[in-house]
Amino acid sequence: MEPGAFYDINSYLTHPWEFTDAATGEQYVINNKYVFRAPNHVGDMLYRTNWNITIPVRSLRATTMLTLASLLRNPEAAESLDLPMVLTRELSELVTRMQSLTPVEENADTE
Repeated sequence: MEPGAFYDINSYLTHPWEFTDAATGEQYVINNKYVFRAPNHVGDMLYRTNWNITIPVRSLRATTMLTLASLLRNPEAAESLDLPMVLTRELSELVTRMQSLTPVEENADTE
């Protein structure tokens, strides 16, 4: 879904919800919880209500990896950054995952 978009859905009290970004694998939260269970009521309301899905506070490492991954044109480019091997591998995997779910422009330069 695009930012700001919504989807109306009915749920059950016993139905847990989890939200994950398909491109990055990052888990999202509702009310700062990774697993959301609809309450049986909110105050005196017994009907549909809105819940906002948000990202949790990211670590500096996670923010940096997502930023770098969004700037790299291909997974092999991670090797040119002179990072430790474990970070190079994780960054390369993140770039691959993000690009596999992102539409590629036909005339894009892939260098």
